[in-house]
Amino acid sequence: MRGVVGVALAGALILGSCGGDSEDSVSERPRAEEPEGDVSPPVPGLRADRLPGNRLAVSITYRALPRKCRPSVVRVTIDVNDDGLAPASDVAPVRGLEQTLTLKIPERLRAADVVRASSETREGDSSESVSVLIRG
Repeated sequence: MRGVVGVALAGALILGSCGGDSEDSVSERPRAEEPEGDVSPPVPGLRADRLPGNRLAVSITYRALPRKCRPSVVRVTIDVNDDGLAPASDVAPVRGLEQTLTLKIPERLRAADVVRASSETREGDSSESVSVLIRG
């Protein structure tokens, strides 16, 4: 029962741990132990708040950064959920258990309503993606 994977609506916060599915509820904290077999990186916790000036504050959190599946970057995608157009994505280095990124929303995505994020290791392994609605 390692990891928490899910989708948050209305900007709720999702926290992640080392890869794999879990029966834990989102509010429970999984053990910060090393995985035995699954070495996918942890799913990031995610929150996105709209800021003035067409910007977003994207908060990324991890419960643990296990050695065997330590993420080196987090991929963040900004999208308008139902417009059919390509989203905008960027990567940022993982700097610890918590960090906040300030991202400019591209002009073509001014109506952005969703942010997605996933973790990637140096070896190219990727976590599952998590999505939240943009608050504000």
